[in-house]
Amino acid sequence: MWRAGPFDDRRPRSSFCLALQPVDSGARRGSGLHAEASAWVRKMVGDPQRIDQTFVGGEHIRVDDERSLQVLHVPGHSDGHLALYDPGNKAVFVGDALHGRYCPTTAGEPALPPGYYSVLAYLGTLQMLHAFDIDWIYSGHWPTYHGSQVSEFLTESRRFVDNAAASCLEDPRKASRRCYAAGLHG
Repeated sequence: MWRAGPFDDRRPRSSFCLALQPVDSGARRGSGLHAEASAWVRKMVGDPQRIDQTFVGGEHIRVDDERSLQVLHVPGHSDGHLALYDPGNKAVFVGDALHGRYCPTTAGEPALPPGYYSVLAYLGTLQMLHAFDIDWIYSGHWPTYHGSQVSEFLTESRRFVDNAAASCLEDPRKASRRCYAAGLHG
């Protein structure tokens, strides 16, 4: 589950900023964050804020009288990851939910392999998004994808999982670290 709330309680109630944060901390889920990294994240995020509304997926957020965004539960990268789908523009805002073949640097070069906690949940998210009518993907790390690039990126994300699984099955003893990093462990 994720939480949403105002950044600043001094704002008038008619002004609402949506801030999505996981309810479960990464440390409790075993994200592998070191204490120093956790402290840095806490410093960057700031003090806890009052929560006005929680989302789990399936809700609709009214943007105006004619439009709303659909909240999607897109687990895999993290258990409670959410995305927003705008059916009017056929756009999905996924944050870190999708990974392609790698997580890029700011220059677009490979920096890290895809990170996901549950292979089956990640594959389910990819399958669900393939079923949506999407013309635009906006993510946290990658460029905007449009048109045929949407299907190509979803397929690339799936292909990475398939290739990682095949690599682990070839010789699990030699590939144990690779398999663990890819979320393909028992």
